[in-house]
Amino acid sequence: MIAYVFLGVGCTGVVGLILIVVAWRSGTGSGARRATLTKSEMRHELLLARHQLDGSGHYIGRLEHDLGDAYEELDATRDQRDNALAAVEKAGLRIAELEEQVRDRDQLRDTVRALKAELANARRITPLPPHGATPPPGARVIPLHQTPFAISPAPRPS
Repeated sequence: MIAYVFLGVGCTGVVGLILIVVAWRSGTGSGARRATLTKSEMRHELLLARHQLDGSGHYIGRLEHDLGDAYEELDATRDQRDNALAAVEKAGLRIAELEEQVRDRDQLRDTVRALKAELANARRITPLPPHGATPPPGARVIPLHQTPFAISPAPRPS
């Protein structure tokens, strides 16, 4: 029985506290002030709130549509980025291949120069030493008609 008494006192205290808070907040435009509005004013406020809700719904719909457009643009941009990265990778491979070809070309050019120098030395024509003189050491002396790549054959000595 005493529990019921304490329960009743507690509930009464809570209700009293709620009434005090409502009375205190009534100056801010919410709570008990609404009870003083007429039905037409309340209907007007409800209509305004519904219009705001509809406007918010349209605004949210536009935002969702813009978000969808942004995602599509993001996907297109990602595709472009992926294509660009693939092109860069392909270009890097092509550059490496071309650099290797340049090294091979330089090596072949050096080989050709060495062979041309060797050929020029092999086709070198040195004049015959004066009659009776000995040729210098290492000189290769051949008759003129036996020289390599002669334009016209020289007459044989008689």
